[in-house]
Amino acid sequence: MLLNRTADDEWTQDGVYVSFSTSLDDPTQWTPPECILEGDKWYPQVVGLEYETGTDKVAGEAPRLFVSGESRYLIRFTRPERR
Repeated sequence: MLLNRTADDEWTQDGVYVSFSTSLDDPTQWTPPECILEGDKWYPQVVGLEYETGTDKVAGEAPRLFVSGESRYLIRFTRPERR
């Protein structure tokens, strides 16, 4: 899940954050949000690049990151190593 965070009561943008879960119906499974982009604009979204299957719902391993309708970044999702 991508989300925005404000820095103050004036709605100053703090950054874009990401949180992960293996179970959408269990709120205790979400990881603490981690900042992936400081400041910037509102409305983060990922869009997959795979032909005919890449969407905002199925982003895949390396989607484009859009913020306020503009894309300046590719991001890569990888599974953490098991310990």
